[in-house]
Amino acid sequence: MIATDVRLIRDGDEPKTAEFLAANAPADERRAAFAGVVDDRGEVVLPYNCLLVLVGGDVVLVDTGVGAYSGRGGNLERALAAEGLEPGDVTIVVLTHAHPDHIGGLSVYGRPRFAGARHLITRTEWDFWAAALAGGLLPRELAAPIEEQLRAVERHRLRELAAEEAEPAAGVGLVPAPGHTLGHVAVGLGACPEQMLYLADVVVHPLHFEHPTWGTAIETDLRSMVETRERLFTTAADEGLLVAASHVWQPGRVSRSEAGFRFLPG
Repeated sequence: MIATDVRLIRDGDEPKTAEFLAANAPADERRAAFAGVVDDRGEVVLPYNCLLVLVGGDVVLVDTGVGAYSGRGGNLERALAAEGLEPGDVTIVVLTHAHPDHIGGLSVYGRPRFAGARHLITRTEWDFWAAALAGGLLPRELAAPIEEQLRAVERHRLRELAAEEAEPAAGVGLVPAPGHTLGHVAVGLGACPEQMLYLADVVVHPLHFEHPTWGTAIETDLRSMVETRERLFTTAADEGLLVAASHVWQPGRVSRSEAGFRFLPG
């Protein structure tokens, strides 16, 4: 089957600081890299993207945004409506990982928003967060979305635990991308007119292409994150893939540079 359409839709946006985006970077290098990128408050506004894929008879939604967990989120249904779709049209929901800004739109008042859809999350990701929740190891800002969003999907028997290389729909495949979280995945679209790699949170700002060792303040495993970036950036550059990500404003290409890689939007 051929994917008839692939679109980035937006649930909202949020300002982030350079310190958050490059938490482990030397301060002087970070300051130089973000000069002209951040505003006078030291922040840059980044989107909460979701990926919409129409393939065969399926409507696939990758991630669901931050929802009500941010005052600048909650636009998902309006974004779907702008594409001529309603929540009931979605047949598959793919969750790249379980951070609040990716699962925040799963439910409404305890009931799944996409009640007719399969909801896929990797077993590794589910097991990690379920154990952390059960053990009381999570702060409320992480525990509440999991309980209110993921558990709602589970209670209504819509959750499916997937392998890291599962194919939820024809030409739509999960790509292992651990580091940001243990079970984090990217999504490869091989049935599109242009092959595409959706990086989710492998990068959170375009500067991460140039500085693949710089992690955000919430990376679970920095070593795995760097290995994932090197592998996926190499693939994207060598194969000329179109790439997009959850917090990068527009798709683009990855090219090699003397320092390693760089992102070319458009």
